[in-house]
Parts: sequence; C-alpha cells; structure tokens
Amino acid sequence: MLKGVVPRDFCYVSDQRCAVVKDAQLTIRSADLSAQISGVKETVRRLGDIDDVLHARVADRLEKLIEDCLAALKSAEDASDRPGAWQQLRAAHKKIGFLSSETLALTQGALLRESGVDNGFCALADKLLDHFNDIEKRLNWRGFTILAETAFLGEVGEVVRLRFPEIGIWHLPVAAHEFGHYVNPLIRVEVRHGIFPGSRSEEHTS
Repeated sequence: MLKGVVPRDFCYVSDQRCAVVKDAQLTIRSADLSAQISGVKETVRRLGDIDDVLHARVADRLEKLIEDCLAALKSAEDASDRPGAWQQLRAAHKKIGFLSSETLALTQGALLRESGVDNGFCALADKLLDHFNDIEKRLNWRGFTILAETAFLGEVGEVVRLRFPEIGIWHLPVAAHEFGHYVNPLIRVEVRHGIFPGSRSEEHTS
C-alpha cells in the first residue's frame, strides 16, 4: 500500500458511519420537536382550564397551526434519507418554536386577565374590537386582548397585546390601532379586486 493513500474500503465504512450518525441525530432532533408540539397542545389545553371563553376564540386557529407544524415535521422525517432533510427540519423547528412562544404568551396573558391585574381593561378592549368586527362580518376576527410589555398584534392567535401599565380608557385607541394591523391586509385585498365597501367610488357607481 502506498504511504498516505487511504484504502477504498475504509472510506466506504467511514461514509457509512457518518450516514448512521446523521440519521441518529435527525431522529433524536425529530423526537425532540415532536415532544415540543405535545407541549404546545398541553399549553392550549391549560388555556381552556384558565378561561374557556378565551380558549374558544382561538382554539380552531391554534389547532390548525399545530396541524401545520405536525405536517412540517412529518415532511422532514419522510425526507430523512434525502438531501435537504436538515433544511426541512430547521423550517419545522422555526414554526414550532414560534407557535410555542405564542401559546405560552397567550396562556400567561389569560392568567393576568384572570388575576384582575388589568382591572377589566382587556374585556373592555375586546368589546370594542368585537364591535368593529361585527360591523364588517368578513373580518372574522376571533382573537382577544392581553397585557404585554409593548403593544402589537400577534399573528398566531390574532391576539392584540396592550402595553402594561397603560390600561386606562384613554388607551383604548391603541387597541384599535393594533387591530388595524389585522384589518389592513384584508382592506388591501378588497382594493386590489375592486371598490372597497363604503368608498366614494362605490357611492358614485351605485
């Protein structure tokens, strides 16, 4: 054997070992992500224990997102023997991580509401946003409001965060503003496809 030349059989065995290690790593990571999804399901269930009304408002959407995460994970597992499996697993991990943090935030927000820290402000904000939603049925908003460090709209459960401790009646317009982030894409779709209801152009054509 020439010095410095690696035998072909050794390379073959080495490649096999690398493939086995990668498959094992993929399996372990996949199992971990599956456990995380189970944790999300349990968090959603606990949200129902805390406040069944709030749970009912977001349960369908959260269930759909959980199904999306399961589908993404299965797609990665099915591709375990093909190139790109890790890329698909990372994509599934991103989805699951985002959903996990959002469901945890929703549960924490529900606990704060139950404790009375908001003095009923969130329930009042819910009624305001429900009123906007009832005016235009196609919005189909099913979220609710919770307290947070800053005000923003969470995309996962369509839940509006309201900045604590700014929870006086004069801060209700902030809830309406954040709700506008949910409404805005729907309005833009309407405009692209014709006249938006209530516009001056609609009045002229009627």
